[in-house]
Amino acid sequence: MPAVVGLIAEGELRNITEVHLGTGFKNRLGVVTTYPYPQGQQIHGFFGYEVLYGNANVASSWKRNAITLCYFRDALVKHECGGYFYPVVVNKRFQNYKCSNCGQIVRSPTRRGLVLFTRVNRYTGKAHAWRTECIVRGHRFRFKAIYNMKRGVDYVDEFVAMIKMAEEEGVRLGARVGKGKGLFELENVRFSKITTGDIKKRANDLRKKSGLTFHFISDVVGEAITPELILRSVKNAGKFFYPEYESYDNPFVRVAWKEQLPPRQLKRLHRKVGEEWVGKGVVVKKMVVPAGAKIRLEIADAEDMFYECLATAELLMGVGEETSVGKGEFVVV
Repeated sequence: MPAVVGLIAEGELRNITEVHLGTGFKNRLGVVTTYPYPQGQQIHGFFGYEVLYGNANVASSWKRNAITLCYFRDALVKHECGGYFYPVVVNKRFQNYKCSNCGQIVRSPTRRGLVLFTRVNRYTGKAHAWRTECIVRGHRFRFKAIYNMKRGVDYVDEFVAMIKMAEEEGVRLGARVGKGKGLFELENVRFSKITTGDIKKRANDLRKKSGLTFHFISDVVGEAITPELILRSVKNAGKFFYPEYESYDNPFVRVAWKEQLPPRQLKRLHRKVGEEWVGKGVVVKKMVVPAGAKIRLEIADAEDMFYECLATAELLMGVGEETSVGKGEFVVV
């Protein structure tokens, strides 16, 4: 009987209020900008606070130097046709979004506007107003979370309970959630299993391709996407997830072509729990290759285990660092 490799929780997020998901940067008008959709790191942070406050065993996944059990994907925007908007590179200069179902291309997958906030100082009586870019209410987003069954089978019930709690109570993301902003409803939740049989079936499909085109639908940590990065990440995915993993020699790889935007700086608040700084917020700055990048590799002398690990990386993990917060997600087309 095929072993279970990962448990997938999927559903839809719908924002019922305006939401600001700060990028850490301002536009030319001095307004702090927002991401067009929730990033994996923001969803990861919400669930992290919930399980840490509840003192759950699965909370170990959010602690420093601990084994990662939970992986959260970016909440891609759902199109009215039922597909999702994938980031793509246009004319080697712009990041647009293409529907995975109907192929429609748009500049932005969500509608955003400026919201005026006001604060009154209770001691001086002075008022202060400022503008913030927000996603308007009413959009639907993909929700996808992955649980590592190879390393955390003992806590899988807590993972399911964590998702069910969010379905009942809602998800709060972004700035000013205490003032009514950033509220999402989690709907249509369903659970599915990825087994070794699914991995081998996908590996057979990949083996038949004359070349492999990687389409990265989330940011990749680093200044460039290289064959070495992909090969190392594929092998790590097999070690971390795949119960039938065996050591193998890397195949010969040649880059046929590559399409990516220049790397940009990513800012985010990092609150990993550890002995050195419990409860402190640290602003992390890293260079990332923007989502939408593509690279085509020609593969030679690849062993069967390579394709099984590649299928594992595609279905469950990703490429590069910080895959637990949605970075490095890709599909092979």
